[in-house]
Amino acid sequence: ALRFFCVSHHFQSPIEFEVEEIRDQAGTPTGVRFRSLEEADRQLAYFYTALSRIDGFIGTDDGGEGALVPGNDGKLAETLLADARAALADNFNTPVVKALLHAAAALANRLVEIGKGLDKQARRRTIARLGKDLRTVGNALGILGANPRTYLTERRARLVKQRTIDVSKVTTLMAERVAARQDKNFTRADEIRAELTALGVALEDTPQGTDWKVLDEA
Repeated sequence: ALRFFCVSHHFQSPIEFEVEEIRDQAGTPTGVRFRSLEEADRQLAYFYTALSRIDGFIGTDDGGEGALVPGNDGKLAETLLADARAALADNFNTPVVKALLHAAAALANRLVEIGKGLDKQARRRTIARLGKDLRTVGNALGILGANPRTYLTERRARLVKQRTIDVSKVTTLMAERVAARQDKNFTRADEIRAELTALGVALEDTPQGTDWKVLDEA
């Protein structure tokens, strides 16, 4: 997160690093929050979530050789590496590279979710290309080198500890929700989702089933 925070700013520009002292009810200092690093960590999680979704969609089939999806989407995927290299050659303009990464990750997420009207293999090739080049550009900045699922699992464990979330209760509620949905008791399933939200947990549907994450807002 610290490395990502640093490369998010141009090396010749001033950096605003937000720090907050934590105090108890008596006003005694009990710790420190590095809000700038927390935001950098959230953004990294966004990229790793996109990479995890790409990996889950592609599996072992990258679509082989052939054209990417047509139009601006295909152009973005095709030129990501060249555009990132040009930005780095232009006085190491890492904020531009960061914007390119965000655009590429957003496109990958959209293509994973929506494939209507697209050639299936072209769609698969484009998603695979985006995943590969996101990692290549990230590697040039010293980020996105971890296994996405490992990174996200470790991050969730860290947030669970910080927020003292009862994981066993989350697991129990999720199992109850699965049973409710199987019984077509969607009212109860929605109630359980609301209970999980109150605990600070959001559900996520994945190709491997329903997973969960800690709600982590600024």
